[in-house]
Amino acid sequence: MKNKRQCPLKGVILITILVCAVTIFLTLLINKIMIAESFWEALRDINTYYASLLSFIVAVILAIITGFYAVSAYSQKKASEKSVEVMTNQIQLDKQPCVYPTLHYGSSGSAKRNKDRDWALEFHVPLKNIGDYTALSVQTLGYLELQYLPNAPISLRMSGPSCMTSYVALGEERDKKSAKLTFDYSALSQLLEDMKECAEHYPEYKYGTGESERYGPKLVIKVLYKNILGENFVGIVSKRLKSPVKLANVDGEIKGINFDLTSLQETDDLNLFFNYTSDNTSETEYHLATNDEIYEFMFEITDEMKNSIK
Repeated sequence: MKNKRQCPLKGVILITILVCAVTIFLTLLINKIMIAESFWEALRDINTYYASLLSFIVAVILAIITGFYAVSAYSQKKASEKSVEVMTNQIQLDKQPCVYPTLHYGSSGSAKRNKDRDWALEFHVPLKNIGDYTALSVQTLGYLELQYLPNAPISLRMSGPSCMTSYVALGEERDKKSAKLTFDYSALSQLLEDMKECAEHYPEYKYGTGESERYGPKLVIKVLYKNILGENFVGIVSKRLKSPVKLANVDGEIKGINFDLTSLQETDDLNLFFNYTSDNTSETEYHLATNDEIYEFMFEITDEMKNSIK
């Protein structure tokens, strides 16, 4: 629309200049005719006395016309370059990697004692590239987002550094690329406390009914990766966690039964399972990574460190 409005304006200016030039010439011609003996004598006098002025007027008109053509050509060139740039950017946006942490319904994390006899919570999260190009320098961070403690929501970061893999190819089998997210005893105990508070507010949460999937803390996974142009993207996927279950022998059959959320039992053979809720509780977001997000992944900044920097 902008170019269409400018073109008539340029035409009006050019016509105005031409009309002014013709008016000046006709005025000179009429004045000479009125005092000259004939029309041809008037033309001869104008050519004799005003040749330089007429040449200047013609040169100015030609220069203005050339300038208009140059400006028009430049505008068309810039418009063409902008169109190519927009098209290229659109192609780049449409053809990007997309690393998706797959949190399948029914899958679970588990809490048990590690080799140092400390409790730890672990999630093995398969990574799958559902985009159009290979994702490079893929890093994964995990958080537990609590909902019901006094200062909720509280985001508890996984212990240890982010999980790193050099690339995730297109459609790669999920088992080949996965991230192991580990949370220490402090995070596990706070998670159980949050689940306990949730069960007190919503008793159905403890028994894992369909209605209970609207409640409970969340597992949040952030994935940072690059495309082939070196641009950084971040994906954030979250899903609610069901109340944990433990395996027990019930009438000669191993079954998962509800776990008492008040405390962890001091037994070596205890193994808790934290199942994900159904897929309709998932929240997903993908965007170009900000400098703060890149900084967080690269330098493992904690909330305490951020507060000290401020």
